[in-house]
Amino acid sequence: PSPEPATGPMRAIWITRWDYRSLEDVERIVEHCADAGFDTLMFQVRGNATAFYPSSFEPWAEQFGWRDPGFDPLAVALAEARRRGLALHAWVNVMPAWWGPRPPAEPTHVIHAHPGWLWIDGDGERQSYAERFYVSLNPCLPEVRDYLVAVLGELLERYALDGLHLD
Repeated sequence: PSPEPATGPMRAIWITRWDYRSLEDVERIVEHCADAGFDTLMFQVRGNATAFYPSSFEPWAEQFGWRDPGFDPLAVALAEARRRGLALHAWVNVMPAWWGPRPPAEPTHVIHAHPGWLWIDGDGERQSYAERFYVSLNPCLPEVRDYLVAVLGELLERYALDGLHLD
């Protein structure tokens, strides 16, 4: 069962996608958050159009070598949070499609599947890859909005989340 909605201040913490790689990492992080007095976890599951849960729309994250790591990080975090009476919100970066000077190596990534979904500047040039900036999806395009709604809807359908944290 989900924890009761908070009536007082929320004591939340953000858990980034760089904080975990294994089932044991997720279990330990949730335990430490509970021990530290947090009541809500903002658990990052999407950073740059890659998933940290099994997705029908996006590939596993590059941090997992583009492959199923053998466990579902979001399901584990949710189960561990429930066991400790914590709320869990799935934290997703909505618009970023990629970070880095080169496109992603994974051929199923949205950048390769739909290159026309990226920002175009006033000169008609596609947003370039850079070392310190995300290449982003263009929310002005209806097909991008539909895609993002489908990605977020899948999370809400598959997991009994307490919230969806849009970044």
